[in-house]
Amino acid sequence: MKYLDIVITLLLSLLLTLGVGYENKIIIVAGCLFLALIFLSAKRWFKWVFIFPIGLVAVLYFQSGYIYGHPNVGIIASLFETDKRESIEFLLAIPIKIWILNMILLVTFIYYLIRVEFIFKWSKTAFLFGCVCFYFSSLSLFISHCYTSTEHYIIQIKALKESIHQTANWTILKAKPKYKIYVLIIGESMRKDYMSSYGYPLNTTPFLATTPGIFVNGYLSTASHTAVSLPRTLGVSHGLDLHPVDNIVTLANAAKMKTIWL
Repeated sequence: MKYLDIVITLLLSLLLTLGVGYENKIIIVAGCLFLALIFLSAKRWFKWVFIFPIGLVAVLYFQSGYIYGHPNVGIIASLFETDKRESIEFLLAIPIKIWILNMILLVTFIYYLIRVEFIFKWSKTAFLFGCVCFYFSSLSLFISHCYTSTEHYIIQIKALKESIHQTANWTILKAKPKYKIYVLIIGESMRKDYMSSYGYPLNTTPFLATTPGIFVNGYLSTASHTAVSLPRTLGVSHGLDLHPVDNIVTLANAAKMKTIWL
């Protein structure tokens, strides 16, 4: 039975590491997690008080972690800002393979909590060694990225809210609009490789195909997720340093243009 416990713990370590998005470091951080789970299992209370809540969050994060990688500010923003309809669409789009792996992870996690227990004569030393291994494991990295990403998201949201009451820093030298009305359409969550205007075989952009215009090719997004990318696309930013008050709307207002935002 102990051999089965070792196999289950190893499988759990590998799946948890994949599920929290550290596939590129899987040998190191999964190995540390495996040792941590082995030695920390000697303290049954520690499994339920500490490993259980962290592992449960990791199990729930599995689909996102397997597809998009470890937590970042974009994923945290999506968690807070996604509505019910978008959540259902995301879950329905997940490949069946990932659901199967997630179920295997859940079963192995439950088995580890209930059945796996290694008793060491030098329990205090084993417990300390397990804590050290856990510090360098994938779950420790997961906790760290969750914390820093959430902190950065809160800072960004606070900056956006505060910018409503701030004055923009634009200095208008000249304003002679060529047209009376300008319309900016933002296509959220749209991929270029699914647009026929950029070579997709199906006619997915019929309006653009009949409209004269300039198509920009090779543009790099300012971030991988909408919530992080859009404020930096429409406003002034330098890396993580964002100035949300200095955006295209306040620029148009400074140029004495009437703006309407829907």
